[in-house]
Amino acid sequence: MPFNVNEIDLGLLVENMPDLIFYLDMDKKLLSFNAGGNRFLKMIGCHDPSPGDDVLAFFPEKKRKFLLHELDQLKTGKVFSFEDVFPDDQNTCYFDISLYALAGVTGEQIGFCVLLRDTTDKRQVEAKYRRLFHDNPMVIYVIRLKDLGILEVNEAAIKQYGFSREEFLQKTALDWRLKEDQEKLREYLLNVQMGADDGPAGVWRHVLKTGEHIFMEICLHRTRYNNEDAVMTIAQNVTDKLELERRLEEERFAQHKRLTEAIIKAQETERAELSMELHDNVNQILGASRLYLSAAKKSPPARKTELIDKSAGYILDAIEEIRRLCKSLVSPLQRLLTLEMGIQCLAEDVMCVYDLSIKTEICNFESAELNDKFKLNLFRIVQEQLNNIIKHANAANVTIVLSATDNGIRVEITDDGQGFDTALQRKGIGLSNIQSRAELYNGSMEVVSAPGEGCRLVVEFAGREGMG
Repeated sequence: MPFNVNEIDLGLLVENMPDLIFYLDMDKKLLSFNAGGNRFLKMIGCHDPSPGDDVLAFFPEKKRKFLLHELDQLKTGKVFSFEDVFPDDQNTCYFDISLYALAGVTGEQIGFCVLLRDTTDKRQVEAKYRRLFHDNPMVIYVIRLKDLGILEVNEAAIKQYGFSREEFLQKTALDWRLKEDQEKLREYLLNVQMGADDGPAGVWRHVLKTGEHIFMEICLHRTRYNNEDAVMTIAQNVTDKLELERRLEEERFAQHKRLTEAIIKAQETERAELSMELHDNVNQILGASRLYLSAAKKSPPARKTELIDKSAGYILDAIEEIRRLCKSLVSPLQRLLTLEMGIQCLAEDVMCVYDLSIKTEICNFESAELNDKFKLNLFRIVQEQLNNIIKHANAANVTIVLSATDNGIRVEITDDGQGFDTALQRKGIGLSNIQSRAELYNGSMEVVSAPGEGCRLVVEFAGREGMG
């Protein structure tokens, strides 16, 4: 049911309003006040306010004169508003103050209303956000979307770009962009203004006051600032990060190039050795067979059979030599099931040809979960080091240990050969090839050796990235 305005208890309504209110008569003496108004009057020193009190006398002299002047200027139905500050127990209180001229039933002015809204909490929150803005280590500035002018800027931006606050506030967001990027920025901010999503905006090139170019990673947030349509830009200098990434990419490329060169060189060495074997061994055997066949043509029948048999024997030797060469070129992993068996067979083949004792130890290691490329890489590392030992170490005993560690895989190959000074001797093609193979799977290589003390090679792979 609709209520009658006369049924509303205006006194109770005013008394319970959150605003601070007190009323003055035409002589600026106190008429009445609500609970909030009472608190304010006590705050300025009027501890027991009563109707008729000259409460304006409790205001500081300058504020009192200002209030009296403004009250004298008020006309019925008019309002005058302003902001002011009052101390309260060593704290500062902020108020929005409105002065009203009160009219009676017949319209004549009968007094004044002083209404105060306590904005202290609001101001404190604003101050905290202001400190958060200005003291933030990230670069922050506010761009007006209408003309891309700068509305506000924090200390980090001033320090980063080298412009003073006054210089910033006279600029637009285009002024620290390269000319070729300015149209792109206009289009981007126009899309934001038209309703496109804000948030991460990517990496942009900026120009400092010194003329130096930097890269800034930008994030935009649509906002209202001083009642204007704007975006708050949060930026981070990623120039060093991008430079580091570029250097890492160059290093990865150089590492890949070194690996490729090492593999090609190893292949060329292997081909040269194969060519030598074919020329010095197989070619000689086949040459001898040809001589016997030529002699058989000119010999009597009794001698012919003997010469042909000898030629056939040399041909069988050539076939066996070619088979041996083929076997050395094909990894046992292509013929056997496991890496462990492949290394064991490699050791046995080496011991059959060279006066070398090789012991293999497999410790808590299972190759079933490793991919074929990684297993072949491990096999080639062992094969390469055995070749190094055969060629250079003059060793009698070798131990190969393949083990699984808490966080990866470890290959250790130790010999009792003549050793070498690791500080003086540069890595040959063999060790360089091993290191390249280790780095291919983010592994590390360590060589421990000294003259007369043999050599210990340790290759470790941390984690399982690229192995499974």
